[in-house]
Amino acid sequence: INSYWLLGFVEGDGSWIVDKKNYSLIFSIAQSAKDLELMNAIKFYINNLNSQFKDIVSLGTYQEDSLASMVNLNITKTDAISQVLVPLFSNMMWFSKKEMDFADWVYVLELKKLGLHHTEEGVKMIDRIISQMNNNRLSTSSRPSVDRDLLLLYLKVMLEGGSNYE
Repeated sequence: INSYWLLGFVEGDGSWIVDKKNYSLIFSIAQSAKDLELMNAIKFYINNLNSQFKDIVSLGTYQEDSLASMVNLNITKTDAISQVLVPLFSNMMWFSKKEMDFADWVYVLELKKLGLHHTEEGVKMIDRIISQMNNNRLSTSSRPSVDRDLLLLYLKVMLEGGSNYE
């Protein structure tokens, strides 16, 4: 496993999730339990990307239905997301719409770092971002999209001290 192999795998089977209850970030890959050895190899690779972070990946198995057993790889620790996943995937060449899901996921991370998930304006912005992620990004979706240029400008202003939020 190397970084581009992992990116290709993530583009096919990875998920960038924002929990709507508390806006926690989750990176997830789900596979058949028959692929447990592969999922352990991915876990090992990610856990060894940054010596500051060990055991950032959790693996769990579950029964999807009466026939299929699944294994799920998750990363939920914000520091590990910021310092391992974001740098890993930010500078790579993507080949699918999942790049936009990843970018939106990172925007939510940045809004949370600013504490804006505790404000009415921030919650509205995060909810708008979430509403266009994953299958809502498909061309058949009628949901309004986020103006990325405006969002980047807003984040830049906030990061330069334009916020009184803690």
